[in-house]
Amino acid sequence: MKDTLAIGQDSPDVGELKSELQRSIVDVRDLSYMDDVRLARWPGQTTDGRKHSEALPEGKTAFPFEGASDTRVLLADEIIRHLTNLLVGSHQRAALRVSGVETTDMTKAGAASTVVNWAKQRIYNQLGREATLLANYQENYGYALAMVSWDQQLSMREQKLTMREIIALADNADDGSSMQLLPQMIEDPGSVDTVVEMFKSQFPTLKKRDLRGMVKELRETGETSFPVPYVCRNQPCITALKPHEDFLLPPETIDIQSARVIFRRQFLTEAEIRSKIVSEDWAEEFVEEAIKTKGHSGSIDHEFFEMSNFIDRRDNLIEVWWAYYRSVNPDTNIPAIHYCIFSNVVRDELYAKSDMLPYAHNEYPFIEFKAEEFARRAMDSRSVCEVVKTWQDEIKVQRDGIRDYTSLTTLPPLQ
Repeated sequence: MKDTLAIGQDSPDVGELKSELQRSIVDVRDLSYMDDVRLARWPGQTTDGRKHSEALPEGKTAFPFEGASDTRVLLADEIIRHLTNLLVGSHQRAALRVSGVETTDMTKAGAASTVVNWAKQRIYNQLGREATLLANYQENYGYALAMVSWDQQLSMREQKLTMREIIALADNADDGSSMQLLPQMIEDPGSVDTVVEMFKSQFPTLKKRDLRGMVKELRETGETSFPVPYVCRNQPCITALKPHEDFLLPPETIDIQSARVIFRRQFLTEAEIRSKIVSEDWAEEFVEEAIKTKGHSGSIDHEFFEMSNFIDRRDNLIEVWWAYYRSVNPDTNIPAIHYCIFSNVVRDELYAKSDMLPYAHNEYPFIEFKAEEFARRAMDSRSVCEVVKTWQDEIKVQRDGIRDYTSLTTLPPLQ
């Protein structure tokens, strides 16, 4: 059977991507278990660190007696914090240097070092935050991914236009061009439609209704203002991804760069997803359909988030999936990495965007981090919580026993 992901097509097979997404959920590990170990959480906990029957499920009583010790031992948390501080400190003290291969490369290496340091300063705060998250994810869950991308965002600002500027443009225009007659046409109420069409070619984001108001203001007051888009952010972006929540891998994945497909999940607000129609050329029909699914997610929430001990509210957020997959050109058999942006709760024929990644290295924009090199698969790397769970339980039993013994010998029960 033909693999619709491995063989390049004119349009992506969103249905196959959704099937692969559901197959990747099968290998989901119980991350809430690791969170419970690190935070020392269990059913029936109370704030005073003692066991009370009223806090336990119906039919269960405090053991060995009411008010017995129920201490929290944060051994896993202490180890993870120590390792995280060590990793983040090493990252902050690291010095980036670019060296040339040959002596003639010194000038290029110096220029490259300048660019790298500039990029690092632009995202200094973000880089520190993501490095801390990445270290926590790696030690708490055993492995994590860092995504390297480019962040470009648009915004709007007011721009002023005066008749004096228009007259100056008309004076410098080519002989016989319509621009020379623009000041006279603005003054003529009968030429409004012609002026609006001329303005429309220069300001395509403005509606004709707004352009008519601009022409009227120029005629009556000699000046007007209008909103124009501009690039407010244009810089590299590093994002730490939590396993099985921010990204998913097919269960047979061994090397991240040879994965059949990599899924990344985002939750966007309505303003964010609408802005991508202009900034990233997302399909408007998909955006409108995705907005209708606000607050709803695919079956991954049913499989995974029910295991969480906290309420995860996403009432006003829209779930979007990015699928990165390697495919070959059917004519040349040359591989390339493509991506498709879709929603698990929007019909299969709709997707936001699909294109080929422009990176010359032909690799996925992800870097894997493992807590240990125990096996080739990143998902087989053990977390600190898995390693120290029994040690933490042993310390808790000893502490509870000493505390209960002290209580009984200091104030013996009457019965």
